[in-house]
Amino acid sequence: MPSVSDIARDKHDLLQRYRAEQMESALEDLQQQAEEHAEDGLFAWAGEFRSRDEIAQLYKERKKWDRRFLVDTYALGIVLLIATFALSFAFKTIAPRPNFEDSISASAQIELIESRIDQ
Repeated sequence: MPSVSDIARDKHDLLQRYRAEQMESALEDLQQQAEEHAEDGLFAWAGEFRSRDEIAQLYKERKKWDRRFLVDTYALGIVLLIATFALSFAFKTIAPRPNFEDSISASAQIELIESRIDQ
């Protein structure tokens, strides 16, 4: 009696053969379609048959948009980099600073503050 794994392997092999046969028949149909359209001067492009001039135009447009995307991405990166440094500078400028001075000891500064409060 065959094991469960043997049955599963046989089913898998059967499905693979069926899928390969279906793909071959679809490929034959598409190849026949492509040959018919090639006689008319049309070629496959993104699931449709188009003329050579239209495909060349689409390539140019795609190249333009690829370049545009690259430039926009670089510009966005530069803007974000500048914004990061500007925010860090703004935080340093706006953030409160300690009232104590480094050159005087903390106890002397506390006495100075208390003396000004008493006045």
